[in-house]
Amino acid sequence: MSTVTKTKIEIDPELLAEAEEKAQIIVHCHYIGTGRIWRSTFLIDAETGKRAKLLHAENITFYPEWKVFGKKN
Repeated sequence: MSTVTKTKIEIDPELLAEAEEKAQIIVHCHYIGTGRIWRSTFLIDAETGKRAKLLHAENITFYPEWKVFGKKN
């Protein structure tokens, strides 16, 4: 048996405008649990298949470290 989790995505209009102006992709996530990210992480554009590499990350640890995330207030 597997569990499927649906993610609700909300984009702040001000962040979207800034990202479009600077030609950047900005991702903000809220997560409860433990997590980490690899330096090789990238996003793939669903329409073009183009990959965007990770340039910067805040408030998350890189592999092999783990970070515990609490509930958002």
